[in-house]
Parts: sequence; structure tokens; C-alpha cells
Amino acid sequence: MPFDWRQTLRMLLTQFESSAARSPGLHHLFLEVADHERHKMQGPSWFRPFSSKVRIVDGLPIYSKWDCSAFAGLPGISPGFREAKSTEIFNDNELAGVIRDRSGVARAVATPMKLCQGYFCGQPSEQVDAFKALADAAAAALAGATDLDEHVFASDLTDIFRKPRGGVRYIFGDIPNAPKQFIARGWSAGVLQFDNGVLIDLPIAESPPDSGHWVLLLHRLGWHNVAGSALRARRMAWDENVEVAVEMLSDDLSQYPAEFSAQFSKVSRESFYSVLGTKDAPLDINFASALAIQLLLDKLELHTSVTQEVEPVPDYSREPWKPLVLPSLRTVTYVESRKSSQPRVGILVATEVERQAVLKKMRPPRGRRRVLQVYSGSNTCFVGRLGVTDVVLCMTAVGSIGRDSSTIVTTELIASWNLSAVIMAGIAFGKDASKQEIGSVIVSDRVISYEPERLGTSGNQDRGSAHMAGALLLNRFRNIIGWDFRAPNGTQCGFQIGPILSGEKLVDDPKFKDSLFERFPTALGGEMEGAGVAAAAERRSCDWIVVKAICDWGDGKKTKIHQEFAAASSVALIEHVLNQAGSLDST
Repeated sequence: MPFDWRQTLRMLLTQFESSAARSPGLHHLFLEVADHERHKMQGPSWFRPFSSKVRIVDGLPIYSKWDCSAFAGLPGISPGFREAKSTEIFNDNELAGVIRDRSGVARAVATPMKLCQGYFCGQPSEQVDAFKALADAAAAALAGATDLDEHVFASDLTDIFRKPRGGVRYIFGDIPNAPKQFIARGWSAGVLQFDNGVLIDLPIAESPPDSGHWVLLLHRLGWHNVAGSALRARRMAWDENVEVAVEMLSDDLSQYPAEFSAQFSKVSRESFYSVLGTKDAPLDINFASALAIQLLLDKLELHTSVTQEVEPVPDYSREPWKPLVLPSLRTVTYVESRKSSQPRVGILVATEVERQAVLKKMRPPRGRRRVLQVYSGSNTCFVGRLGVTDVVLCMTAVGSIGRDSSTIVTTELIASWNLSAVIMAGIAFGKDASKQEIGSVIVSDRVISYEPERLGTSGNQDRGSAHMAGALLLNRFRNIIGWDFRAPNGTQCGFQIGPILSGEKLVDDPKFKDSLFERFPTALGGEMEGAGVAAAAERRSCDWIVVKAICDWGDGKKTKIHQEFAAASSVALIEHVLNQAGSLDST
């Protein structure tokens, strides 16, 4: 009879719930720390696992919620290797970990190990032992499963509960006739260098799944923040008394106020802590385990019931736009940049994905070796060429209302650079999946602001304005010939010209979306910045247009899977127009 891990988890669900009711208040803090930051292994400043004194009342210990009673190592992240980027420059500390092929090209870069530690708090060690017994059983059940790769959380489950590996093989570049046997000796990596590639065999020691693996799963499921589940966790990076969510730390901190970006710049992204629940309101770990089992069983049933209807995710890894790298930058003053380039066209984006898509296609200004980074007032700009046209790129905040909104940034950009035209690039939601495709570009002949509305007892009345796109840019996009940008299945991405909706809402509700297109049936899709760009450009008598590609349908199933592809499609169409010599001379 085949092993049924679901039945085992259902039995354990009752026992976890009973433990949570009988002795609530067992909390858990998880640390993942980079090898070179071992001083963080005792956690953030508010957590002192070995310094607090537990009160004794009537001979029994009384723990506060973060008094530590036990600790245990969790599955760590072994050292490994990643592929070296063609434009990467290595510092002295990194050079020792760079492996080159016989021709001298850097192919692999060593990645350091990560140390993982777990602290049990709030209850005595006897309660920890009772939890571990149940957690060991849960881990054993998942370790014996053979169908975890079919689960909606397959990436977490198969990574945590796989069979222990003795080693990992890395191949970078072209490797003819790779040896079948493992070439590592002892605990040292084995390396073979070829003319145009390297092969690395790395020995790894891993233990069979146990309670530590179950605890790690609890945190990872909590990070997904699944709607309808009370299981929550968040990764927090820290430096002394400064704490920030890991997902808020990006390469570009200019999106935050100066006082915050200065603090965030000191925080390493390589180490973080996680608590089940929140620091101030932690979840009991037995209760969290019950929530996790409910989530695993519910999500499995949901996933398997709709498997036949789920559209497969395209493989974008081999697309020609995917390996493009960001250009080298040189920071110069505004005055110095004007000596090299006099851009008349501004490119505006609102997200990091969109900005990277533009930067990857930008070339340095004529006579320069690098794209220029220029601080202009409150904005960070990038000056270079897109196609044959001199452009300046700038990122706004999301939306058309607010201090750093598209309205404000567009106004400042036009004034600072004396621009004749601005193009809003990026991603949007589409109207109809049966008539449009992911990656198809929608180009505005006008932008309709759907937010202004009179609400009355006898009915509502739209009061938003429709901004007509600039005549010259609209003409150039209407007369596109020979553009070629393809989806992974080889089909040509098309483009449509028509009305685009713009408002302050991130639309991901099918009922609200349907109501929008009932009000504006000719619209092609929607986004959040176009109304601000249009209003600012019209006020400055500047040509403008919105060119965005469809990345989702705003139908309650919003995902980031297609955002890079859609952003690349949008930029490719803009580049095609800007690559036509003389096309914008009249601006």
C-alpha cells in the first residue's frame, strides 16, 4: 500500500492543536547569517538569548515571550558557485573565489555558506522536546512523500525535504565529454578547466529531514503571506537598532527619503531574522504547525483540482533579452552631462523591473564609454542613447498622486532637461485574455483618468478627463513597420493603439475590472502613471505617449512572472521607433 503523507499530517494536526491549547506561548526565532557576519548569530539587538534571567514562581520558571529556553541548528545553506557575469569586476577579496577557463575567462564565482540557527522561547525546554517529537514525525512524513513536486509549494517542499546529497555538480560554459564520476577528493572541490568552460564537483554534507526542517518550512510558508491563512512570518535585516524588511532592500535606495536610505545603506541583505507572527505578537509554534498543515492540505486539494486549467509558465531563461546586463555607469554633474548629450526625449518608468529593462538597452552618449548617472534636483537620471536617439531616463513613484508621483517627476524632468517629448514605458494589465496576449504592447492614443467620479443617490457620473497623446509620437507609433519581438513560443508580440485607463488602484479584482470596462468599453487595458504624465506634459506643451506591455489581466490572479518579459517587450517597441534616424527631428 503506498505511503499517504496526507493522512499522517491529518493525525498530527489534531496533536499540534492539542499542544497549542494545552501549553500556548512557545515561540520561535529563526536566523540566517552569512559566514562573514557570524557576530549576528545571537540575533537582533532586542533579542538576547543567553542574558535574560527567567523568574521562578512557586518553584516553576516563568518565561516572557522572548526568553530563550533552547536553541538548535537549522538546515544551513552550503557554500556553492554561481556563474560569473561577462561585465563583472571582482575586488581583491573575491578574486580568490573566481574560477577561469583555459582562455582566462571568468566562469564561476564562489558563494559563501549561510549559517542557520533557531531559538525556542516563551516555554521551558520540556515543551520544546514535546514539539520536536511531533515535528520529527511531520518531517518524516514529508521526507517519505513522492509527489511533492506536484504541490503548489513544490519549490519549498522539494528543497527542504529532499534526500541528503553527497555533492553537487556545477557546469558553466561549454563542457565536452563531462566525466560521469564525481571528481572531488575528500571535502575539497574538484575542478576541471576546459577551453570555454569549467566543471566543478562540490561535496556537501546534509542530514536527513527532522524537526529543524519542519521549523524551516513553517517560516518559508509564512513568508508567502497566503491570503486566508493566519500563518505569517517576515524576513527582517538589521544593523544595530535599524531594522528593515529584506524585500525593501534593493540596489536602488533613492526611492526612499534621504534619512531612511542612509540608514538602509548600512544594513546587510545577507543576514536576516524571522519570527512566526510578529515580534510583538508571535504565533505559538504548535499553532503555526497546525496552520501549516491546513495550508498544505488545502492548497494541495486546490492545486490538484485545477491542474488541467492552469496555463503553463513560459521558460524565459533562453530568451535573447534575458541575459542582457546593466550598462557601466559614470556619475557626473548635470553641467558636465550637458556637454556630452542634449537629450530631447525623456523615458519614464515606475518600477525597478521597468527601469532595468530600459537601462539594459541604453548605450553611452556619443563620445562616452559609459551611460551617465546624473543627480538632478530630487531626481536620479540616466543619460545615454536608446536606438539612435539621445534620451534621459527617470523613475517615478507608482501612481499619479503624491510627492514623487509621475505628475511631479514628469514636470521636473521636462523643465530640467528642456524636453520636447516624454514616453511612459513599462507594464500594464490587459482587458481580454481571449483577444490579447501577455507581452502584447498597448499604445495610448489617449489616456482616460477613471478616478474622478461624482457619486450620487441617483447614480454615479464619470468626471475624469481623456488626454489625447502627442500628435508626433502617436504618428510614429502608428506607422511602425518591421518590429520583431517574440514570445518564448516563437509567436510575434503585437501592439494595439487605443485608449488606456489610468488610476491610483493596483487592479487585481475581476469585479472592479469588469466595472471599469463597462464604463470605458473601448479601453485596451490599464495602469497607474499615465494620467500624471499626460497632465504634466500637456501643461508644458510637450509631446507624450504611454507605451506599456501586458503582464497580467487584473483578474485576482496577479503575478510577477511575466513582468520582465512585458517590460522588455515595451522597451523593444520604443527602441524600434527611436532607432529610426530623424523620426523625432521635429520635436
